[in-house]
Amino acid sequence: MTMSLEDAWTILKGADPATQKGLHNAAYGTFKTIPGIGAKQAARMAGSGVIKNAARFIPGLSVGMAAMDTADILQAKDGAGNAFMDAVGMVGGGIAGIPGGPIGIIAGASGGKGLMDLGQSMLAGGKSREQLQLEEALKRLNGGLVS
Repeated sequence: MTMSLEDAWTILKGADPATQKGLHNAAYGTFKTIPGIGAKQAARMAGSGVIKNAARFIPGLSVGMAAMDTADILQAKDGAGNAFMDAVGMVGGGIAGIPGGPIGIIAGASGGKGLMDLGQSMLAGGKSREQLQLEEALKRLNGGLVS
């Protein structure tokens, strides 16, 4: 199955019926998990105009975030190892998002990279590469007196 530019634009602007149905189902599932909200009330909330209009922004935001994540990887400003781990996270997230269709894949890729970034931040003590380099330079300037 091929997708035309017009089809892609319809999905990105949130006007594709299949995408809207998928987003409605996701909202319904989310609302249904809230204690005290039954299936009927969850369906009404998921079908409300506010949720429908807010959901129209999700495809475009997902593509924008994925583009920024990809640019971050291509810059490799935190090193090749970090970029490789981020890319692996995007691939894994994209695979996990397959059931959600094209938007699920894109959102999953961004989510996977985000999880990788979180893990890297936690393992590095929450410090960026630049912060670690600055601390090392300060230690050398102070003759190793500062820990």
